[in-house]
Amino acid sequence: MLDPKKGLNEQVISELAEHSMLICDIANEKWVDLQKSMEKECPAVKRAVYYDNPEQFVTSSYNELAQKLIANYQVVLFANKNHVESGVQAPDKSYIDLSGKELVGVGYYP
Repeated sequence: MLDPKKGLNEQVISELAEHSMLICDIANEKWVDLQKSMEKECPAVKRAVYYDNPEQFVTSSYNELAQKLIANYQVVLFANKNHVESGVQAPDKSYIDLSGKELVGVGYYP
């Protein structure tokens, strides 16, 4: 149960410190701060972000957030396994930099 007297990151870190991986979806910019806290406090915990949109070209607001999150996480999980090879488009119509990331296709979308 969350303690309103403690910050979210502090509570999450205390719960996840003994785990091997943190997986966040692309839903909230707060995950950037969480990742930075996890990197500092729990460097052994792998940090993954889940790109759940199956399409390659999605709204710019989604991809703006995706770009911020992907830049800060070690692993990118894709709902569409084809994104591992094809990548995803950034808001400026370039492709989000996935270099140096572990890329995993967890699903299939034709």
